Amino acid sequence: MEEVISIDKIKILAKEKKAKIGIGMDGNRKLIEKSTSSVKKKGYADIEIFEDVKELVSALKENDVDGIVKGSLDANTTLKELKIAFHLDYSLRAMLLQTSKGKSFFLAPVGIDEARTIKQRIELLRYGCELFNKLGIRPKIGLISGCRKEDIGRDERIDKIFHINERITKLTRTKRIWIRHYGIELEKAIDECNFIVAPSGITGNLIFRTLCFLGEGKAIGAPLLNFEKVYIDTFSIQKDYAISIALASALLTYSPLKRRDSS
Repeated sequence: MEEVISIDKIKILAKEKKAKIGIGMDGNRKLIEKSTSSVKKKGYADIEIFEDVKELVSALKENDVDGIVKGSLDANTTLKELKIAFHLDYSLRAMLLQTSKGKSFFLAPVGIDEARTIKQRIELLRYGCELFNKLGIRPKIGLISGCRKEDIGRDERIDKIFHINERITKLTRTKRIWIRHYGIELEKAIDECNFIVAPSGITGNLIFRTLCFLGEGKAIGAPLLNFEKVYIDTFSIQKDYAISIALASALLTYSPLKRRDSS
């Protein structure tokens, strides 16, 4: 099984499925129309545009579309509507990012209120591995803490997350999952892994913003992991939603769930 996340492979998987994907639009019509035109031309998916959050979510719930992409709709409003419609207590997202040098990886958690308990962090890993399986990629997980082992004892809060990651590493390795604890060495983890797990949602959000706003990286989209259907969150810095739509379509390719026949 491959270990490299290839954007080209995501495009190929999207073309194989060519699912029906709904995308939200609230302002920035030019960007949405440009992206959807590109998607149709390249054959990644059939597209339907929604200008109302409730209509977008309802289309997914009623199986009128196979998956949805947030597009330019408000993030908090869209996620809140999803939680209400599908009875979700909390969200766990993993964001597909690309560095300025072209290295692609998933980063989680990225919501400031996500994966706050050990149970949710383990759930995040499990759902994350399922995401990789759908793309036909072997996950290589890198856990990040706020210190090195030799720094233990300097701050109780930092010590706690370090010891939690040590515990998670030992528990998860028994399930034959490739996982390493890198301490604070984020740069090494990104070089060696395709799935980076930050110490908290706040930290993950800061990593994302630093990479994309200051480091010339790219945000492609964030699948909602603890969800039986396909929802891709998108971000204001994106200049194109075509690959986000392709990712939604690609994730349906290997989904074990029964889907609506879109042929």
